Amino acid sequence: MSAERAARRRRPGSSFRGWERGLLTCGVLGPPLFVAVIAVTSVVRPPGYNPLRHTVSAFVLGEFGWGQIASFLVSGGLLLAFPFGLRQRCGATAADCGRRC
Repeated sequence: MSAERAARRRRPGSSFRGWERGLLTCGVLGPPLFVAVIAVTSVVRPPGYNPLRHTVSAFVLGEFGWGQIASFLVSGGLLLAFPFGLRQRCGATAADCGRRC
């Protein structure tokens, strides 16, 4: 990569590349998706589930356990994608992120 392209890519206010925006969007969508699945599962909760006594991971043991497992995997994958987009956008270190983003 030429020095000009690298400087243009990291300049504040420069446009995002499509995949950078996608990776950053993953970090925004992951937590609300997780909360939405918990909310839906709470409505159709398994018998004997008490939200004051049990954690949300207890949903894995019921008949809708496949949904909670899928939620854990998808939300975790989305959250793991976010730092890669952040690094591409901001730079290699946390100090670079403060200057460039």
